[in-house]
Formats: sequence, structure tokens, C-alpha cells
Amino acid sequence: MTIQKKLSLALGAMAVMTLLLGAISAEYVRRLSTATDNILADNYKSLEYANDMMGAMDSPGPDMLAALGRSLELQKKNVTEASEAAATEALTVKIADLEKSPGDPAKIAAVKGDLYRIIDLNMAAISNKSAFATSTAHRALVAIVILAALCVAAAVIVFLALPKSLLKPLSELKRGISEVSELNWRKKLDLGDNEEFGEIEESFNRMAEKIAEYRRSTIEDL
Repeated sequence: MTIQKKLSLALGAMAVMTLLLGAISAEYVRRLSTATDNILADNYKSLEYANDMMGAMDSPGPDMLAALGRSLELQKKNVTEASEAAATEALTVKIADLEKSPGDPAKIAAVKGDLYRIIDLNMAAISNKSAFATSTAHRALVAIVILAALCVAAAVIVFLALPKSLLKPLSELKRGISEVSELNWRKKLDLGDNEEFGEIEESFNRMAEKIAEYRRSTIEDL
């Protein structure tokens, strides 16, 4: 295999590994971004609506029921967790019952109980999604470190192997020239299967043969 082909394969492999590293990094970043968006967009809003309803009942007044109704409608459109639909439905029934006697402490406590349930559900979901995001970040770090290590190893192999492929034939050629200069006409170069140096090897060996023939003919003439 020629040095050019070796270099092309090595650089191609490094380019593929670099692209793979970039693709994996981008995918994990996308997953982390999606997980974070879900936490902020879904669960945080449910907590906000529940807190608004809690605040409305902590300060009873003529606008309490209207505030509860507005937040309840928003909560109905933001149901995302498995048990949240049932909790929201139960809350709807209790708020409707509270409208009959807005100042009843027992009914207010019942509404707050369902709100606490919704809050607990969403807090648990936030905790689970945070754990998933942390796990995803850990896997991303491990994958990126492994691929980066492979890229570095490939680069080291390339930078160690290619100079050797060049220096060994050149060193052998230098040794051959030195021996020929010392009148060792029988010296033959063997540069291996390196195609770039194949013609040099053939020309050197032919030159040594021609010099040897000329030397013999000159001695015979003398």
C-alpha cells in the first residue's frame, strides 16, 4: 500500500471519528435540552397554577373563585403526568363544590388537599427528569471521552507510523549508497513493498549492476 493511501485512510478514519464525536455530542445535547424544556414547560407550569390557587384561598375575597377558575382551566390544559389527570378532575369537582359555600373551611381544606397532590406529582416528575438528565449527561461524558481518546490514539498512531514508513526506506537507501561508495558493488536494496520507493530500489540495483559490469570490463581491458 502506498504512503498516500495509508495517509488517506488514516486521515479519513480520523475525520469519521471526529464527525461521530460531533454527532454523538449534538445528540446528547439535544436530549438534555429536551429534558430541561420538559421540566420547565410542563411541571413548572403546573406548580405555578397550583401555587396561584393556594394563594387565592389563603386570601379569601370576592375574586377568589374567579382566580381559582382561571388557574384551574390552565391546569386542565397542562396535564402531563400519569396520575395528574385524575387529581385535576378531583380538584375540579371540589372547586365546584366550594363555589356553593366559598367560606367553608372544610371545603377549602379539601381543595388544598388535591392541590398538594398535584404539587407532589409534579415535584416527583421534576426529580425523575432531573435524574434522567443527570444520567444522560454522564453517558454523554463517557461516550465523548472514549471517542476523544480513540481520536487521540489514532492521531498518535498516524504520526508514529507514517514517519517510520518514510524514514526506514530512506535509511536503507543511505546505507546502500554508502556501501556502493566503498566499492561494494554487490549491494542490493530491499525497501519492502513500499510502492513509492519501488522505482528507486529498481534503479539503484540496476545502477550497482552497471557499475559492477563497468568495473569488471575495465579490469579486463587493463
